[in-house]
Amino acid sequence: MRRSAGNALGKLGNHSEIVINSLLPLLQDDNFDVRGSAGNALGKLGKKSN
Repeated sequence: MRRSAGNALGKLGNHSEIVINSLLPLLQDDNFDVRGSAGNALGKLGKKSN
């Protein structure tokens, strides 16, 4: 569930603080897949902002 939420936030394309602040804690999640999805989502947000 957390992994899917992270992916969905990354696809929104919204660069607001709320989205970024929601993803940042997931980078420290115990689950490897959740951490990876959060990093991937943040990367997608970064690409869209360039």
